[in-house]
Amino acid sequence: MFWDASDLSELQGSTVVEKIGKEEVEANYHEKLLPLLKKRSDIFPKQYLDSYYSLTSYHIQGSRILSRSFHVEKWQENQEDVHQDQVETEAEADGQDAMEVELNHQEMEEGKDEERKMKMKMKMKRTKMQKIQQT
Repeated sequence: MFWDASDLSELQGSTVVEKIGKEEVEANYHEKLLPLLKKRSDIFPKQYLDSYYSLTSYHIQGSRILSRSFHVEKWQENQEDVHQDQVETEAEADGQDAMEVELNHQEMEEGKDEERKMKMKMKMKRTKMQKIQQT
């Protein structure tokens, strides 16, 4: 809000510039707040418009409020859960075990850790052994 043009040029490419919204704030002040202040001179005396209700004061108060606020990103489902659901769906469609499908997915990906593949194979073997023991 209070940066000059050279400072703002240094911030180009960051999300800070788009969040400042100086033009929108000033338009809001001139189009909404100032007409209201002038209309209700019984509450907002004209002699105080330039001192207490100025555009500069409006910027300062808005900055104070926003300095204490934050944005919360929309919650997204855990990607591992989504991946597991996809693997199970694919396994059902192909008539395979979900562990086999997962192993196939992992083997297709380049640069995956060999230890993880071994763990997956061991887990698949344990699952098969448990299924055999249950029957």
